Amino acid sequence: MKVLYFDAETTGTNPERNDIIEMAGLIEIDREVVETFKLYCQPFDYGTIEQSALDCHGISVEKIRTFPTPQETYGQLIKVMDRHVNRYDRTDKFYLAGQKVGFDADFLQAFFEKNNDKYFGSWFNRRYIDLLALTRILNYVGVLKTENDKLGTLAEIFGIRLDAHDALEDIHATREILKIMLGKYINHDAV
Repeated sequence: MKVLYFDAETTGTNPERNDIIEMAGLIEIDREVVETFKLYCQPFDYGTIEQSALDCHGISVEKIRTFPTPQETYGQLIKVMDRHVNRYDRTDKFYLAGQKVGFDADFLQAFFEKNNDKYFGSWFNRRYIDLLALTRILNYVGVLKTENDKLGTLAEIFGIRLDAHDALEDIHATREILKIMLGKYINHDAV
């Protein structure tokens, strides 16, 4: 079982228009953390940076201009993933995990495509592990009561330290919360 907990900070909310500027991952193989990474990159298009995104993650345009190009960051990401998955083996893929992981998956796939790589599926299966979905199910069945589905709210409920909107901090917190929730509510230690 190979899981890539993944989080991205972006220049907006539309993966076709906006870009990733920070990405972090935690790679877990058979429940053991084998690698973490945090990568930064410039956007493909500075003209699509939204002020609301900058306000959310607190990374300035001046700072973004010091980041590597998207092509350099893409190369670094491929090197990391290549150490753990054989992209040519259909049975050797990452489960992508995170809080609202579909958002990050869409941005990551767009990042691949903007780097002229249409083989996103060579690395990932489509069975995402989403803390947001689990939170909503547990709220629905009445075993968890939250005022909202935000990662910060969940971290507070479960006593997890969180520096929100730092991609690596977000995935560490997501993994810990998921482990607690599965153990407490599902009676399962699979994470």
